[in-house]
Amino acid sequence: MEKLNAGPADATTAGEKLRRVVMFALGKERYAVDIAQVQEVCRYSASAVHGKASGEMLGFITLHEHEVALIDVSQCLHLPALKFSHHTRILICSATEQIKGIVVDDIIEVVDLNLDDIQAVSVADNTAEGKLIHEVATYAGQSMRLIDLNTLFLLAS
Repeated sequence: MEKLNAGPADATTAGEKLRRVVMFALGKERYAVDIAQVQEVCRYSASAVHGKASGEMLGFITLHEHEVALIDVSQCLHLPALKFSHHTRILICSATEQIKGIVVDDIIEVVDLNLDDIQAVSVADNTAEGKLIHEVATYAGQSMRLIDLNTLFLLAS
């Protein structure tokens, strides 16, 4: 398990307003979640997962003596299936007064996004991505979609 010691989610540096996110990979695409909602990062181990998998739920893990449901974000976004490897990670996140794990292909890095580099996208789109992605951003020439964990947790309940 890796604790994220990344400081506050929003910071001001030299007058710039920044938003701190955890950037991760799902296939070849880049996504991110607000670091304020990430409690820790765990390695994925199929042997640690128990319970029934159905749809976007991969099962459960026991973490600090509590059952934590695992969400397959790729399934929620109708992307190709996760390819489990030694890079696969679980982000333990909190939203809507719940704690769940989201399984991702790989963690890329924790980044500070300048608020000017974040753009809202239309939520009128009724596709899976349209429901979960309300913002996009660019960092170091890479485009990423910011996942709304509150909506993800509600849809995956």
